[in-house]
Amino acid sequence: MKKNSTLFLSLMGVLASLLVHNLVFAADSNFQIAPPPIAHPYFEPGKTDSKIEPIYINIAATDFSLSGGGINFDTRHVFTEVFALDVQGGLFALNGEMPGIPPITRIPAYDAGGGFLGYYTAQATGKAKVNMTSIQMSVNVEFQPIHGDGGGLIIFGGPNLGIMRMTMKTPYNLYWAATGTTTTGFTDTLSISSVTVGLQVGLQGDIAVSDAVRLTPFIMVSSSSGNSTMEDDPGVKGVDGTTSTADIPSSTSTSLGMDIVMGDLSIGTVLQQMKPKANETEGVKITMFRLGYRF
Repeated sequence: MKKNSTLFLSLMGVLASLLVHNLVFAADSNFQIAPPPIAHPYFEPGKTDSKIEPIYINIAATDFSLSGGGINFDTRHVFTEVFALDVQGGLFALNGEMPGIPPITRIPAYDAGGGFLGYYTAQATGKAKVNMTSIQMSVNVEFQPIHGDGGGLIIFGGPNLGIMRMTMKTPYNLYWAATGTTTTGFTDTLSISSVTVGLQVGLQGDIAVSDAVRLTPFIMVSSSSGNSTMEDDPGVKGVDGTTSTADIPSSTSTSLGMDIVMGDLSIGTVLQQMKPKANETEGVKITMFRLGYRF
């Protein structure tokens, strides 16, 4: 049982941390209209650029839905014409439902005298209520080899940190095969926390369409790894929950996209359809709206 719960924890930790990381940084291998990962497409000596972005997110698939939002903040200080340093931070929250998962903790059965008889079979009876929160932070060193009236180029890179917590509450029943009886009315609470660290590197271009409108194509490659902890509380009197830890293996994601900057506003909207495989019937649709204000 320990082996199975550790495997489940590892898989869920990877899923949750990658999901949040990809939403935050709009990471996908397909081109998209999305906010770039740094505050502004160019910089000038001695200047400080900052940007704040409210974000709305919706994820939908068969028997699966999450929605919510958050806010992202970027600030950059410029030291010279070619060198700057930026710090980014974001807080995000999602709520929704997905197929329920019965308790990972095994529920023992006893006779009237307290003798151990075996374990109940736990059966989920409905969808799980899910809430997820995430904090993302990163620091970039920026190098600007090209900057002029028509546009320019910034090369950036640095470390990133992600902290995530997801909680699932699933209604379930306990079935005793020996007598064919079912006891109803239980709720399992499964909590998964993860911490990931990694590096990111990228390029951001700047194309001046007019004095007020700029196009900012970008590409970023980021990698991360970490660990996760699972806590399962079956909600049964006298039964202690299960706690396990597991490593989150290293993973890499690529962002390729472009933003539209109009004055102090930037617009980044993503409508992403993850194509199903041949043996699947439905894909996953991710919709994200972001509006950035520079000051």
